[in-house]
Amino acid sequence: MNKKANAGFFIFGLIIILIIGYYVTIESRDCNSNTDCEEGFYCGSDYACHQIPVIEKIVKSHDFTIAAIILSVGAIITAIILKRRPLP
Repeated sequence: MNKKANAGFFIFGLIIILIIGYYVTIESRDCNSNTDCEEGFYCGSDYACHQIPVIEKIVKSHDFTIAAIILSVGAIITAIILKRRPLP
């Protein structure tokens, strides 16, 4: 047999296998873009539809009034102590 004919047959078969493999992977995808998915879903990098997560942000209000009062009372007591006793 001719070696060039064998190489051509091998390359032709390889191309056919690659084309079939490409179409099988394309057809096994659930989606290609976000429009292929339902409402509330998005197309992920694994070509599957995923539900859009709902992120809730909880805002806490901090009240620093008590801390300010404690620091103020401590500063006043420190001033009184230092005024009664002179520094050496």
